Amino acid sequence: MWACAIGVFLVIVLQSLIYMKAAKTAAPHIGMSQEDVSTSFKAGAISALGPSLAVVLVAIALLTVFGTPAVLVRIGLIGSVSYETAAAAIAAKSAGTELGGPTYTQAVFGLALAAMSLGGAMWMIAT
Repeated sequence: MWACAIGVFLVIVLQSLIYMKAAKTAAPHIGMSQEDVSTSFKAGAISALGPSLAVVLVAIALLTVFGTPAVLVRIGLIGSVSYETAAAAIAAKSAGTELGGPTYTQAVFGLALAAMSLGGAMWMIAT
């Protein structure tokens, strides 16, 4: 699971670097100076802090149910927290248990993670 989590974040970093390079390359063609590009990157980073804090808070809440690597894999990919929680709860209920309940086993965890991952994969394919 840790290898998957690290892989997800490496893909995120790689995509970010590719997009930043593409923006810097395209900037002169639309009349933006490199100073404007730097300013827009800084503004984007600052404006991304708010939504990122919401993701961090939800990740902390999910740690007790799914564990660190599973949460990092799921939160690092495109998806929604409401979907993740609902998919995991439905998967657990289909196995006859409650999410995080006393009969929540490793098999149910695997089922819940598979349900969340399938939905996340569809977000990635659509994107």
